[in-house]
Amino acid sequence: MRLQIRQLELDKDAVLLNAKSNSNFNYKTYEPIATASMAASPRLAALFSECVPSKASLSMFWAGYEGAVRSIKALHNSASIYRHRHNFDSDGAYEAYMLSLVSPGMRVILRESVDDLLEGDIGNYCGAGRQRSAGTSSSVVKVEVEFEGAGVKLVELTNLELLAGASVDNDYD
Repeated sequence: MRLQIRQLELDKDAVLLNAKSNSNFNYKTYEPIATASMAASPRLAALFSECVPSKASLSMFWAGYEGAVRSIKALHNSASIYRHRHNFDSDGAYEAYMLSLVSPGMRVILRESVDDLLEGDIGNYCGAGRQRSAGTSSSVVKVEVEFEGAGVKLVELTNLELLAGASVDNDYD
């Protein structure tokens, strides 16, 4: 869920669309959250600068953002198809779960920034890459993911989450 909210910071259309449907929004109540959110996220601050005042008023922008976040949270809480890393006691347990589900073409989202990829980047799972020793008796499974705009990258399986309607070739997207 946190990753979907981070991805929202790049989607001005979703923010502006939600602004029109969030008529009960009170910016004065939300102002401390808005200030803290922009201080914590340069991407959100950039989106704000791009949209306000040229595309939306201050209140309209935050009504849209708050409405979109609320929608993401409601969807996550009521209809989560896949389990997420926080549902597991260890990386190993999460890795086993992911290995049992993931197949080529499934949509995934990056949990944490790594190299030139940012937390929240979305891609398509391509297949198993390789395993590398982590300096101990354990190993880390790395898989190939084609990220939009970045090409195919090798990333740790435990740094990915599956997106609902995850197959590229399904009718759910």
